[in-house]
Amino acid sequence: MRNDTKEAISLGFEGKYAISPRQVGIINDLFTPQPAEIERMRKYAEANEEADRRRKELADARNEADSLIYNTEKLLKDLGDKVTASEKVQ
Repeated sequence: MRNDTKEAISLGFEGKYAISPRQVGIINDLFTPQPAEIERMRKYAEANEEADRRRKELADARNEADSLIYNTEKLLKDLGDKVTASEKVQ
């Protein structure tokens, strides 16, 4: 079971089924990240925090712009002839 679980980890699996309760401990031990791995991931997250924040701000701005465009086009469509052609161009 231990070798089978190690192979699953090496292939990129993030979990494994256990048929017997005796297998749970082995699977849990091997899939639980070690302190060094947790620290490496924490440092990686901290190093990329600013870039992640900028990407989120950009995505939020794009979503807001898309929403504004969609709502404006919908409003113009709903108003139909009540809006002049010159107002629609603006």
